Amino acid sequence: TDRTSNLKLWLRAGDKVLPEEDTSIARSDFYTDFDGSNDYVDIGDFDEASGGSNGAFTVMAWFKANTIGAYDTIVSKWNNSGTLREWLFRPNDASKIEFRLFDESADKTIGRFYNTAISTGIWYHYACTYDGSTGSGSNDGVKIYENGVRVDDTDISGIDEANFAGIENLGGSLQIGSYFDSGQANFFDGAMSSVSLYNVEKSAEEVYALYSKGI
Repeated sequence: TDRTSNLKLWLRAGDKVLPEEDTSIARSDFYTDFDGSNDYVDIGDFDEASGGSNGAFTVMAWFKANTIGAYDTIVSKWNNSGTLREWLFRPNDASKIEFRLFDESADKTIGRFYNTAISTGIWYHYACTYDGSTGSGSNDGVKIYENGVRVDDTDISGIDEANFAGIENLGGSLQIGSYFDSGQANFFDGAMSSVSLYNVEKSAEEVYALYSKGI
């Protein structure tokens, strides 16, 4: 595990161990089931989840979906009922993983997705990184990795790079398995393990190394 000062959150707790033959992380990791109905983890207002000193950060998770609903959330810092929207890591309405960032003051968004749907019953390692860029070209600073390899290939709809000034630390909760939208919504249905957050943009080499270690 990367235990440098850049690691701000690492959740490995759970009550079930994977069978060894299932995936490489099974040899040491635990996982937690989310029922897709009302299970989620609320970390609270976690400042480091809004980016490091330059706005950059990385969020990672191992997950296996039982079902895949539109926008069923993996990790979020997003309150849709107020002006507390920051970022979302989730499948879109076509079961394709997207990483969306929002500038609440400017009401502008940037983000990317991988134009290949995930499947149920398969363990994936995903890492989403943002380099803190603002303004024109800021969408180039959004990256998605599947199983250690960069895969994002499509811009989300409605981006406005030129007027995007960065995400803001707005006081919303960091949540795993859901986000807030006039109540908890879009619950993840499946298992998750080793959710981690760094207040730097991890490089492609670092992402691959962490994936290879089962982190």
